[in-house]
Amino acid sequence: MGIVTGIGLMSATALARPANAVTGCSYTSYLCFYTGNTYTGEMGKVSGSNSNFTQLGKLGGGTWNDATDSASNDGQYDNAAMWSNAGYTGFDE
Repeated sequence: MGIVTGIGLMSATALARPANAVTGCSYTSYLCFYTGNTYTGEMGKVSGSNSNFTQLGKLGGGTWNDATDSASNDGQYDNAAMWSNAGYTGFDE
């Protein structure tokens, strides 16, 4: 199973690493996500299953819940899914 998160704003489709390297996301086996919509702004990263991003604090204050505008998957799995609600719900195609 790929990395599954409980974070908003992204549809629950497979996330592929962009053809050009994403600045700051040189972490093998992680899903990296950003506050900006073009891999800019504050960056966070996760590995494995994460069902609730309200527990992941941001350096800029608050949590990562509903704070992500772009993401890059360089995880150990080929696919990652991001959910609009905690607990792996809110699948939105």
